[in-house]
Amino acid sequence: MKLALALLAITLVAVNCSNSVEFRKILEKFEELETNLEEIKDSTNASMDELHEDIAQLYKHKHHHQEKKDRKRRAICGKHLLIHSQKVCGGSLDASPNTNTDLSTTCCSAKTTVDCTEEFIKKAVCPSKV
Repeated sequence: MKLALALLAITLVAVNCSNSVEFRKILEKFEELETNLEEIKDSTNASMDELHEDIAQLYKHKHHHQEKKDRKRRAICGKHLLIHSQKVCGGSLDASPNTNTDLSTTCCSAKTTVDCTEEFIKKAVCPSKV
């Protein structure tokens, strides 16, 4: 906005100038300012493109890293869950409980750990002992 006002002021001064040499100098300055403005726009667009690419790379790396952490956490949780399930069921688990319940989904997810009670484990893994 300031640049537009400056250009308008230069134009008004140029119109009022009686000397054509001054008018040419003002016109050259005006063209130089236009060129500078275009260079700034191009530079800004290039910088924004680079910034967007960097952000996309960071997001991709973070997401990939989080998947590795989740996979590792689930593997460790699964081992502990098996041991805990054996304790809850009195040392033995039903060979095929047919409950269609994925215990690790409920018990190894940080969001649903509250739902993983001993009663839930018994119903899922050893329903004959409920």
